[in-house]
Amino acid sequence: MTQILIAVPTPGLVATEFMKSIVGLTQGLRKRRVPFALKTYEFSDIVMSRNYLVSYFLSSRNFTHCLLVDSDLSFTPKQLFRLLDFDEDFVAGVYPQRNLRLEKFRQAVEQDLKSGGTATPTRELLARSMKYNLSYYMQKGGAPIDEQRGDFRRTATVATGFMLFKRVVPETIVARGAAQKLPRNGLLPIYQDAPLFADFFSHRYSDEGDAIYGEDQSFCLRWVKDCGGEIWVDTKSRITHHGHLAFPGDFAQSGGP
Repeated sequence: MTQILIAVPTPGLVATEFMKSIVGLTQGLRKRRVPFALKTYEFSDIVMSRNYLVSYFLSSRNFTHCLLVDSDLSFTPKQLFRLLDFDEDFVAGVYPQRNLRLEKFRQAVEQDLKSGGTATPTRELLARSMKYNLSYYMQKGGAPIDEQRGDFRRTATVATGFMLFKRVVPETIVARGAAQKLPRNGLLPIYQDAPLFADFFSHRYSDEGDAIYGEDQSFCLRWVKDCGGEIWVDTKSRITHHGHLAFPGDFAQSGGP
C-alpha cells in the first residue's frame, strides 16, 4: 500500500503559494485515499537538512515513497499524481531557476509578434525564456541520455526540489556504499528519529576534478552513476519557483507618473 512522506527542508520561511500548494496536495491525497505524513526541518545547511529528511524516510519503514519538495515552489496536486502514476523508482518535476532572463524574454516576445497569430499569453512567453534545472548529460562532451516514454524522459541529473522516489533508492545508495553513514554531529537532535543517518547530498567532484557538483546533482549521481539507477522527469511539468525580483528604477525613462 502506497504511503507518502512529504519532506520539506526550509530555512525558516515558506512562500505563501507553497503553503497553498501543500494544503491542496494534502486534500488531494485524502480524496485519493493515499496515506501521508508531513515532515519539515528548519536548518541553514541545505545538505544536512536534505540528508536528515531522506535518512528519516529511510529509517521509517512504513513509508513507501518520499516527496522531497522545496518551500519556494508552487504546484497543483496533479503534478504529484503524474509522478506517482508513472510508477518509476525516481521521478521528478522540472522547475526553472530563479533568474529572469530578460533578453531571452524579449526575444520570445519579438518572435511571437512576428508570427502574426494570436498573442501568446505572457506566462507562456516567460516559461520559454527560463533556464530549467536538469541535465541530460552524464559527463562533459558525452552523448545525452535519449529515452522517452510518453510525457516522461530520462535524464542524468535534475534539481531535487520536487522529486518523488521509492524506498529502494536510498536503500540501494547506502547498500552500494555511495552514501556513507554519518557520525553524530554535536548536539543536533536529528539522529533520534533517523538512526539510519547517511550522507546522500554532500558535494562531489567531477571525474576530471575541474568542477564541483551541487547537492542536487550529487544525489542524482549517487543513484545513476554509482548504482545504475534511472531518473525520469515529467516534460509536462508546471511548477513555479518563487523568489525576489529586483526592480531597476530610472524615473526619467518613465515619461512621468
